[in-house]
Amino acid sequence: MTQGLLGLIQHIEDIVASASRMPLLGKALVDPDELLEVLEKIRVALPDEIHQAQWVANEKERIFAEANEEARRIRREAQDYVNSLVADHRLVLEAEKQAVYITNEAQKEARNMVAESSRYADKMLGQLEQSLLRAMDVVRSSRQEMAAAAQRDED
Repeated sequence: MTQGLLGLIQHIEDIVASASRMPLLGKALVDPDELLEVLEKIRVALPDEIHQAQWVANEKERIFAEANEEARRIRREAQDYVNSLVADHRLVLEAEKQAVYITNEAQKEARNMVAESSRYADKMLGQLEQSLLRAMDVVRSSRQEMAAAAQRDED
């Protein structure tokens, strides 16, 4: 939906760019109904952007849960492996060493997966934030221009 939102913002820019200009003042006269219609479409499109942000956050949580489950599974496998080698003391010592190594590797992999998902989520949320800020700037600017035009019409 990002493209749709950006398209609507572009439409507002086109409305302003193609508006009639007032001589000497350089101010644009825009059709408020047309502008309000586009702003309403932006308002309708925003929830999709917010749903995308929620999806990113949920996806991060899902990846984190999968990484933790994978770490638990690997620990269980390591423990099972250790238990099967109790017949020989040297084998038991080696198995414990391997279990620690496997557990450490699993935890490191889980931390890497969590860090990667956090970076991805942060990147997506940053892009969403920038899109929303640009949309707010356009809306604020359009409202100010409309208010100025209305004030001039009253004068």
